[in-house]
Formats: sequence, structure tokens, C-alpha cells
Amino acid sequence: MDTFVTLLKALADKTRLRILWVLSQAGTELCVCEIMDALNETQYNVSRHLKILKTAGWVRERKEARWVFYALTTPAHPFQACLQQAILALPEELLRLDKARLEKRLALREDGRCTVGVDSEAWRSIVRELTIIGERE
Repeated sequence: MDTFVTLLKALADKTRLRILWVLSQAGTELCVCEIMDALNETQYNVSRHLKILKTAGWVRERKEARWVFYALTTPAHPFQACLQQAILALPEELLRLDKARLEKRLALREDGRCTVGVDSEAWRSIVRELTIIGERE
């Protein structure tokens, strides 16, 4: 029973739900900076929530040099699979800006890999553009 409680507790936070949703939308593993940029959150906040999600069994990490990549785990139990489907069913309009930032961030990849890192001028320009669009709506 403790496993199921841990899975549910990990979902009891808006940022963690957003991280799981973004990972599911990406269709590929994401580095921490890509998650940060997609959610417009700090490295500390994203890393803290990723640690909770990893401990609960929601995400796996892979280290490659200085980069750490995260992806959803394969559900270990039908209960987790049901919860994962519920996350995918979150209303997209609530996560519209996260999705737009994710798509723009993934477009900066070279050969399918993150090369920009955190706080690049290219990314700051994209965020300003998305912020203006979001303010108009």
C-alpha cells in the first residue's frame, strides 16, 4: 500500500504535475534546463521536484557528462498506468504556455540534443515573444 500512497503524494503538487505532463508531451527525454525553460521555473525548484518524482518512481534520470536527462518511467503497476493516463488527460488549455515553451525549446536542439543550456540569449528572446503573446490572450 505504501507504494501507491507514495505515487499519489508525488502528484499532489502543481509543478510536479506540470513536469510529468511536459515529459509526456515531449516524447523524448529532457534535460533539466529544457524542463526549467518549458515551465519557466528555477533550476532549484525543478531539481527539487524531479528528485521527489524520481524517488516515487515517476521518472528516471540518465547522466551524460554535465547533462542530466529525465524521462517518464514505464508504469510498474496498472494503478500507476491509470494515474499516468489521468495526467495526460489534464486540460491542455491549462498548460498551453508550458506546451508552447516546450515546443520552442525543443526546436533549439541540434541533432536531437540539448546544446543551449540555461539562460541563453536565444531563449530569453523566445520567452519575451511568448510572454507578449500570452498577455494578448
